[in-house]
Amino acid sequence: MIDNLVDEHCDKKMLEDLNESLEDLDEGLPEPSDLLAILPP
Repeated sequence: MIDNLVDEHCDKKMLEDLNESLEDLDEGLPEPSDLLAILPP
């Protein structure tokens, strides 16, 4: 039971860290629509 809670907490923390990393990355990236315009259909 306790192991399960620890796992969930770790997963949540990892997700939060990942989201923060993605937000940081997102600020330095072009908009997805710009990327779609670059890619061939």
